[in-house]
Amino acid sequence: MQEILDAGGEVVAIFTFTDEIAAKTSGAVSFVDISEKYEIPLYKIKNTNTPETAQLIKEINPDVIFV
Repeated sequence: MQEILDAGGEVVAIFTFTDEIAAKTSGAVSFVDISEKYEIPLYKIKNTNTPETAQLIKEINPDVIFV
């Protein structure tokens, strides 16, 4: 993500798991610092497949989604 931002790319939102889930996930990283530094909305979610998450992504309308 830092490379995208350094190249002038726009990041409109960051979705990540809740701290509880991230603690149990191998390789999980925190996006708090980068979201604060660049004022990017950070959404901590429990499940990517809920209607609420899908609706939020639809409203944000990103061009690309990285997983």
